[in-house]
Amino acid sequence: MANASAQLEDLLGDFLTSTSEASNNHSVSESLSDINSNWAGSNSSNGYIKLALATDISAADRFDSYTEVSTSSTNYSRVNDDSNSSGYLAMESSTDGKWQNQYDISFPQASASWGTVKWAIFTYNDGSADYPLIACPIINGGTASNPTGVAVGNNTTLTFNAGDLSFTIA
Repeated sequence: MANASAQLEDLLGDFLTSTSEASNNHSVSESLSDINSNWAGSNSSNGYIKLALATDISAADRFDSYTEVSTSSTNYSRVNDDSNSSGYLAMESSTDGKWQNQYDISFPQASASWGTVKWAIFTYNDGSADYPLIACPIINGGTASNPTGVAVGNNTTLTFNAGDLSFTIA
């Protein structure tokens, strides 16, 4: 089970209620439809979705912080490209509200240990700030609430195959 951030829940609430009061109660300047169009691959310059890796997220139900893998001398960077080189994270939705990655997503090869990565975090940047949206646990023998994760050592390339990352909005 993925965890939705407070920012994503606010955006969804704004979208569902569509009142002027609701649309003023969040700090993200883009609407849900803007985020969806960016996610779905329109080449808008108003924002982008990237995938980050985290070793931990806040214990709150609506996670608002996470510990991202260090970029210092490790060759770690967020990714927004997939195997078809479209420049965006290609996600697909089924009729039951389940979203999953359509293509393989590979991170750069680690040049030093990244530690145990327990969460894949979908992040959104509206051009001025970064917002976590969805935290997908990397279960690997653990549970959704207490993922075991995967150890990423030197010279390791972490790849999520098509369909590995999924969440349901229902």
